[in-house]
Amino acid sequence: MSMGDLNGDGRPDLVAAHPSGSLATSLGQADGTFKGQELKPVPYQPRSVALGDFNGDKKADALMGDKKIGRIAFVPGNGDGTLGKPAYMDVGAQPNDVVAADLNGDGKLDAVVANAGTHQVTLLQGKGDGTFTAQPKALDGGPNALAIADFNTDGTLDVAVAQLNSNTVSILLGNCQ
Repeated sequence: MSMGDLNGDGRPDLVAAHPSGSLATSLGQADGTFKGQELKPVPYQPRSVALGDFNGDKKADALMGDKKIGRIAFVPGNGDGTLGKPAYMDVGAQPNDVVAADLNGDGKLDAVVANAGTHQVTLLQGKGDGTFTAQPKALDGGPNALAIADFNTDGTLDVAVAQLNSNTVSILLGNCQ
């Protein structure tokens, strides 16, 4: 699940990959609640979703792991709650999870993808225009889920990787300096 302003009303909305192969959206309301879940059919099968302005147009875009074809889909937001045409990027098989943050401090959103099928975590360094440079890192345990935070309190974001096959969590320390 991810949060961002999909419809440009200044309130956060929730989006999640739904097992039906749809996106489940709940629009934020003025009172802090969310309008009921709406399933939006999409031409891909999202496994996970991260929202953010990946292309610099001040509209929430989506970055999704597509389980149908085993790639990442960058889907630009239209600013009215709808999404545009996806552009695909190969990052490894079984993109189970994707998370986004500015990991290197350049003001552009980056993303991290857990690829269980290739036992890799892939850093997608954002270029600010909806495209990315991929940097894979091999892990032995079958990366399945991700979280981003400053785990060692050094002022730099790190990535936690839950590994399905080994029942372990690895911390990939950031080094933006």
